[in-house]
Amino acid sequence: MEVPVGSLSHDGWWMWDGARWVPAVSPNGAWRWNGLQWIALGRPRTLWQPPWMRTHTIALGVWLLPVPAVLAIATIALVRLRHLTPIGGLLAASIAFEVWAFIGGTIVRPHGRWWEVLAIAGALIALLLLIDIAALIATPDQPGTDDGAGLGMGFLVFVVFPVTMLPVALGRGIRRAIQHRDRQP
Repeated sequence: MEVPVGSLSHDGWWMWDGARWVPAVSPNGAWRWNGLQWIALGRPRTLWQPPWMRTHTIALGVWLLPVPAVLAIATIALVRLRHLTPIGGLLAASIAFEVWAFIGGTIVRPHGRWWEVLAIAGALIALLLLIDIAALIATPDQPGTDDGAGLGMGFLVFVVFPVTMLPVALGRGIRRAIQHRDRQP
Protein backbone atom coordinates (compact mmCIF):
# COMPACT_ATOMS: atom_id res chain seq x y z
CA MET A 1 0.00 0.00 0.00
CA GLU A 2 1.41 3.37 -1.05
CA VAL A 3 1.60 6.03 1.67
CA PRO A 4 0.42 9.46 0.43
CA VAL A 5 2.97 12.27 0.63
CA GLY A 6 2.37 14.40 3.73
CA SER A 7 0.72 11.61 5.73
CA LEU A 8 1.39 11.51 9.45
CA SER A 9 2.54 8.38 11.27
CA HIS A 10 0.26 6.72 13.81
CA ASP A 11 2.02 8.47 16.69
CA GLY A 12 1.93 11.88 14.96
CA TRP A 13 5.67 12.46 15.26
CA TRP A 14 6.64 11.70 11.67
CA MET A 15 5.43 12.64 8.18
CA TRP A 16 6.03 10.86 4.88
CA ASP A 17 7.83 13.07 2.31
CA GLY A 18 7.54 10.55 -0.52
CA ALA A 19 10.87 8.86 0.10
CA ARG A 20 11.26 8.56 3.88
CA TRP A 21 9.74 9.45 7.23
CA VAL A 22 10.87 12.87 8.49
CA PRO A 23 10.05 14.66 11.77
CA ALA A 24 6.64 16.37 11.81
CA VAL A 25 8.05 19.19 13.96
CA SER A 26 10.42 21.74 12.45
CA PRO A 27 14.03 21.70 13.69
CA ASN A 28 13.49 24.91 15.68
CA GLY A 29 10.31 23.52 17.26
CA ALA A 30 8.16 26.45 16.12
CA TRP A 31 6.15 24.62 13.41
CA ARG A 32 4.29 21.31 13.18
CA TRP A 33 2.91 19.45 10.17
CA ASN A 34 -0.77 18.62 10.75
CA GLY A 35 -1.17 16.41 7.67
CA LEU A 36 -2.15 19.25 5.35
CA GLN A 37 0.04 22.23 6.18
CA TRP A 38 2.65 23.61 8.58
CA ILE A 39 1.06 25.35 11.56
CA ALA A 40 2.68 27.53 14.20
CA LEU A 41 2.96 25.91 17.62
CA GLY A 42 1.98 29.06 19.46
CA ARG A 43 4.13 31.76 20.88
CA PRO A 44 7.87 31.41 20.38
CA ARG A 45 9.76 29.84 23.24
CA THR A 46 11.54 32.11 25.64
CA LEU A 47 15.22 31.87 26.46
CA TRP A 48 14.75 29.89 29.67
CA GLN A 49 12.47 27.27 28.11
CA PRO A 50 14.23 24.14 26.88
CA PRO A 51 13.95 23.33 23.15
CA TRP A 52 12.17 20.05 23.89
CA MET A 53 8.81 18.97 25.22
CA ARG A 54 7.86 18.54 28.87
CA THR A 55 7.60 14.78 28.47
CA HIS A 56 11.29 14.77 27.58
CA THR A 57 12.06 16.69 30.77
CA ILE A 58 10.10 14.13 32.78
CA ALA A 59 11.95 11.26 31.07
CA LEU A 60 15.28 12.97 31.82
CA GLY A 61 14.27 13.40 35.47
CA VAL A 62 13.27 9.75 35.73
CA TRP A 63 16.59 8.72 34.16
CA LEU A 64 18.63 10.95 36.48
CA LEU A 65 16.87 10.26 39.81
CA PRO A 66 14.96 7.00 40.39
CA VAL A 67 16.77 4.84 37.82
CA PRO A 68 20.27 5.23 39.33
CA ALA A 69 18.82 4.98 42.85
CA VAL A 70 17.17 1.64 42.04
CA LEU A 71 20.31 0.37 40.28
CA ALA A 72 22.50 1.45 43.23
CA ILE A 73 20.21 -0.26 45.75
CA ALA A 74 20.15 -3.43 43.64
CA THR A 75 23.94 -3.39 43.31
CA ILE A 76 24.50 -2.84 47.04
CA ALA A 77 21.99 -5.56 47.89
CA LEU A 78 23.69 -7.94 45.47
CA VAL A 79 27.11 -7.23 46.99
CA ARG A 80 25.80 -7.62 50.55
CA LEU A 81 23.67 -10.71 50.01
CA ARG A 82 26.14 -12.55 47.81
CA HIS A 83 29.15 -11.45 49.86
CA LEU A 84 30.94 -10.48 46.68
CA THR A 85 34.63 -9.69 46.64
CA PRO A 86 35.68 -6.12 45.78
CA ILE A 87 36.24 -7.22 42.18
CA GLY A 88 32.75 -8.75 42.08
CA GLY A 89 31.29 -5.54 43.52
CA LEU A 90 33.15 -3.49 40.91
CA LEU A 91 31.82 -5.76 38.17
CA ALA A 92 28.25 -5.44 39.52
CA ALA A 93 28.60 -1.64 39.69
CA SER A 94 30.00 -1.57 36.13
CA ILE A 95 27.07 -3.61 34.83
CA ALA A 96 24.61 -1.32 36.65
CA PHE A 97 26.34 1.71 35.09
CA GLU A 98 26.04 0.21 31.60
CA VAL A 99 22.37 -0.63 32.23
CA TRP A 100 21.86 3.01 33.24
CA ALA A 101 23.53 4.11 30.00
CA PHE A 102 21.27 1.75 27.99
CA ILE A 103 18.16 3.11 29.71
CA GLY A 104 19.36 6.65 28.97
CA GLY A 105 19.62 5.82 25.28
CA THR A 106 16.15 4.33 25.35
CA ILE A 107 14.11 6.99 27.18
CA VAL A 108 15.98 10.31 26.93
CA ARG A 109 14.68 12.21 23.89
CA PRO A 110 13.89 9.12 21.78
CA HIS A 111 13.02 11.35 18.80
CA GLY A 112 16.27 13.30 19.20
CA ARG A 113 19.35 13.41 17.06
CA TRP A 114 22.07 10.77 17.09
CA TRP A 115 24.69 13.26 18.33
CA GLU A 116 22.76 13.30 21.61
CA VAL A 117 24.24 9.85 22.27
CA LEU A 118 27.53 11.70 22.82
CA ALA A 119 25.80 14.14 25.18
CA ILE A 120 24.20 11.36 27.26
CA ALA A 121 27.45 9.38 27.49
CA GLY A 122 29.33 12.60 28.23
CA ALA A 123 26.97 13.40 31.10
CA LEU A 124 27.59 9.97 32.60
CA ILE A 125 31.37 10.34 32.30
CA ALA A 126 31.21 13.86 33.78
CA LEU A 127 29.38 12.36 36.77
CA LEU A 128 32.11 9.74 37.19
CA LEU A 129 34.79 12.42 36.91
CA LEU A 130 33.08 14.46 39.64
CA ILE A 131 32.92 11.39 41.88
CA ASP A 132 36.61 10.72 41.17
CA ILE A 133 37.57 14.32 42.01
CA ALA A 134 35.48 14.26 45.21
CA ALA A 135 37.16 11.01 46.27
CA LEU A 136 40.60 12.50 45.60
CA ILE A 137 39.77 15.59 47.67
CA ALA A 138 38.28 13.57 50.52
CA THR A 139 41.18 11.11 50.72
CA PRO A 140 44.25 12.38 52.56
CA ASP A 141 47.38 12.09 50.42
CA GLN A 142 50.84 11.32 51.72
CA PRO A 143 53.46 13.80 50.47
CA GLY A 144 55.63 12.35 47.73
CA THR A 145 53.22 9.60 46.69
CA ASP A 146 51.68 9.40 43.26
CA ASP A 147 48.21 7.90 43.41
CA GLY A 148 47.65 7.94 39.66
CA ALA A 149 44.84 10.53 39.68
CA GLY A 150 45.62 11.66 36.14
CA LEU A 151 45.79 8.08 34.94
CA GLY A 152 42.36 7.36 36.44
CA MET A 153 40.79 10.39 34.76
CA GLY A 154 42.45 9.52 31.46
CA PHE A 155 41.06 5.99 31.77
CA LEU A 156 37.55 7.40 32.30
CA VAL A 157 37.74 9.70 29.31
CA PHE A 158 39.55 7.50 26.79
CA VAL A 159 38.35 4.01 27.75
CA VAL A 160 35.09 4.24 29.72
CA PHE A 161 33.55 7.00 27.53
CA PRO A 162 33.63 4.95 24.29
CA VAL A 163 32.41 1.87 26.17
CA THR A 164 29.57 3.96 27.63
CA MET A 165 28.50 5.19 24.19
CA LEU A 166 27.80 1.61 23.07
CA PRO A 167 24.83 0.86 25.36
CA VAL A 168 23.48 4.40 24.87
CA ALA A 169 23.59 3.94 21.08
CA LEU A 170 22.16 0.43 21.39
CA GLY A 171 19.25 1.73 23.49
CA ARG A 172 18.60 4.54 21.01
CA GLY A 173 18.78 2.11 18.08
CA ILE A 174 16.35 -0.33 19.67
CA ARG A 175 13.91 2.48 20.48
CA ARG A 176 14.14 3.78 16.91
CA ALA A 177 13.63 0.28 15.46
CA ILE A 178 10.50 -0.18 17.57
CA GLN A 179 9.19 3.24 16.50
CA HIS A 180 9.95 2.46 12.85
CA ARG A 181 8.12 -0.86 13.13
CA ASP A 182 5.10 0.92 14.68
CA ARG A 183 5.03 3.47 11.82
CA GLN A 184 4.70 0.83 9.13
CA PRO A 185 1.22 0.88 7.58
